[in-house]
Amino acid sequence: MGTAIDDLKDTPVGFQHWVVALTDGQDNSSKRFTPKTLAKYIKDLKFPLNLLLIGVGQELRNVFYDMNLIVTAAPRGKYIPIYAETNLAQQIEGAFKQVQEILASSEIEGFTPEEK
Repeated sequence: MGTAIDDLKDTPVGFQHWVVALTDGQDNSSKRFTPKTLAKYIKDLKFPLNLLLIGVGQELRNVFYDMNLIVTAAPRGKYIPIYAETNLAQQIEGAFKQVQEILASSEIEGFTPEEK
């Protein structure tokens, strides 16, 4: 996720900056960030970041605090957890419909998440 945020630094001023991520909550490649250092990195950005994080899997119950720490660091962040293993494809589709609605509403009236 840190690399995706780094890529946004080159975006011209005045553009909305979005990161939408689908994760199982397992950190399998980051040597640069922990959830705490990623949250600090997001808070210290020179531009407002819109961060939508969809977490999939039972094990995410164990990292719920970490996921919330990351999204609450963004001025505009939302965590959408999916714990149930049944109808997984349907639940992921529903989460991305929420993302679509958030993106559409941000263009019209600004982004205000209902809950974090």
